[in-house]
Amino acid sequence: MYQINFKKRTLTHMIVGGLTIILLGVVWVGNANSCKISAGKGTATLGMTGEIPIPVNLNLESGERVAAIQLDVNFDAMSLRLYKVTIGSSAEKAEKEVKFSIRSDKVRIIIYGMNQNLINEGRIANLIFKLANSATYEECPLKLNYVVSCDTAAALVASTTSDGSITIIGQGLFKDLSQLKVYPNPFKPSSGHNSVLFMNLPELDSIKVYTLTGELVTEIEEQIGIRAEWNGKNDNGKEVASGVYFYLVTSEKGEKKTGKIAVVK
Repeated sequence: MYQINFKKRTLTHMIVGGLTIILLGVVWVGNANSCKISAGKGTATLGMTGEIPIPVNLNLESGERVAAIQLDVNFDAMSLRLYKVTIGSSAEKAEKEVKFSIRSDKVRIIIYGMNQNLINEGRIANLIFKLANSATYEECPLKLNYVVSCDTAAALVASTTSDGSITIIGQGLFKDLSQLKVYPNPFKPSSGHNSVLFMNLPELDSIKVYTLTGELVTEIEEQIGIRAEWNGKNDNGKEVASGVYFYLVTSEKGEKKTGKIAVVK
């Protein structure tokens, strides 16, 4: 049986060949040698809708014997959405399985099997990402944490890590406002939202935010590539109240587009 839990001090139990392996995930003692777990690097084009596969590889630096692995991978949830995790070829040849649990910007992965087969060097898992609606061009790190490896005798094997990344390439400024996206909407600061993103912009003149009565809340003129941001505050630096607000986006060519943003405290 197995248990996936994100609490750092919760024990995770795995059965490998009839032995119960306890993965502490935070504090453990291994031998002098170590295996290495690394995530690959990938590239995506802004606006693409397809899958972005990233390999997770095992390197046995000194002939370590590894039969089971647990690791966490942190990623940028504003730009990336983890779609699924699949078994890698090396783990599959060892007749292992992969279990995973996704929480916002983190995934916990367990690679195990009801056998004592060793996992050879190579790909042990595949992280399948897609771009989030709020993605912008940037380099998104994939950070490996809390890696625990065990051998067939339930002994812990020391592990080192190498982080991966996904680089999102921009397509340049858009020609008009036809592809404008405003996200997140509703805007919920209590849920961890830091700003409202105006995405897929052409050369911008301004973005103005108004109350329903037509009072100007703020004007945004700063543009970062194809996006601009509103931090949910008025021109006096105070957070706006819950409610519905209008926005007016005006391009440098004079094109205009309006819409509504809901703010929920």
